[in-house]
Amino acid sequence: MPRKSRSLRCFCGWKRGIAIGRRSVPAAGSPRQRGMGTVWRATDQVLNRTVAVKEMHLPATDHELAEQSARARREARTIARISHPNVVNVHDLVELGERLWLVMEFVDGPSLKEHLAATGPANPHAVAVIGLQLLSALEAVHTAGALHRDVKPGDVLLRGDDRVVLCDFGIAVLTGTDSITATGAGIGCSPATGT
Repeated sequence: MPRKSRSLRCFCGWKRGIAIGRRSVPAAGSPRQRGMGTVWRATDQVLNRTVAVKEMHLPATDHELAEQSARARREARTIARISHPNVVNVHDLVELGERLWLVMEFVDGPSLKEHLAATGPANPHAVAVIGLQLLSALEAVHTAGALHRDVKPGDVLLRGDDRVVLCDFGIAVLTGTDSITATGAGIGCSPATGT
């Protein structure tokens, strides 16, 4: 069950700053669109660490909202159970009214898509290194009983230490269940840059 934060302060618009539970999103900085959510770089004020906070953009009708919200919660719980260096860490799920905010590891680096657009095709060795890390991540995801189902370069974040991190489990499924979230309604992806 997501925490219902009583200390949540939310100001209109990201430009004025935002506080989600104990996390604050600074007034400066640009949000990133990821799947069906907006992701900000934020600070966990209690632990004094940088995190990524994703506001889930769920459908507007009551029936769709309830269904998508339940799916998003299941997915967040599943991904939060995975402890693997190549899978984004989910720290918390905060609920404010009908809005869900996913708090996760901040990955300071570009997506593979952004990197390839800037540098061109990768050499065979780099492709093999990235591929092996993704295989390891997917093995951990499958062991937890989930399937990603939509791995693409935009879902792979590149850290400065040459580690890749798989994120955005938007159309993932739990083994033996329906899709957790609708196509494009991604869970779990950090903003790819530090701005």
